[in-house]
Amino acid sequence: MHRCRTLWLVYFSFLVGCNSASISGTVPVAGKVTYKGSPVEGAIITFIPEGDGRIATATTAAGGAFSLMTVDAAGALPGKYKVTVEKVEFAAGGSSSMEAASTGNASEGKLKRLLPSKYAQATSTPLMMEVPTGGKKDLDFALAD
Repeated sequence: MHRCRTLWLVYFSFLVGCNSASISGTVPVAGKVTYKGSPVEGAIITFIPEGDGRIATATTAAGGAFSLMTVDAAGALPGKYKVTVEKVEFAAGGSSSMEAASTGNASEGKLKRLLPSKYAQATSTPLMMEVPTGGKKDLDFALAD
């Protein structure tokens, strides 16, 4: 009986430990991304906080729709953010692995940006957003060349 209780304690501790990374205080943030008037599906959108905060990310779905996540919590923390948007594809015959892309190995294929590169880096993006304490569900990022 003591052994069974010990196993339950270990199991319960594991469950509590898994939830310790939850972020409280996030608010819903959602919207859509378009490029030249057309919705962008499969782009990665990243909210990078100015100062202290946590990065929030999403991948755009059909119609360019996105809904941010911070670690394992829906939404983003209120505050000011720089926003990056990136969509890439790999040239024919190339590998689609992120590992191959990060090494830049020419034999693995070439990476092609499908959106202007200015949106891909925090240092060059013109997109900025302040997430209010009540959240924001109707963002519209209209990208252009």
